[in-house]
Amino acid sequence: MLTTFEEGLKIDADIFRLSEYLYRSNVKAWKRLEKDGKIPLSKDSISKIDIHINKVSPGRKTFAETITE
Repeated sequence: MLTTFEEGLKIDADIFRLSEYLYRSNVKAWKRLEKDGKIPLSKDSISKIDIHINKVSPGRKTFAETITE
């Protein structure tokens, strides 16, 4: 996640839409921090990452070919 974020910084992209998230959750803070409609980001912009992964069952018991030619 951090590598993806840092690669986004290299091309000046808000890969995780942090500016939009701040805008929707706290408009006053967004207005105070924004420059040209977005929040300036740096490597220190993310201090904590909390990831939750849900295992999804595809509904198939086997992955054998089902279509034959």
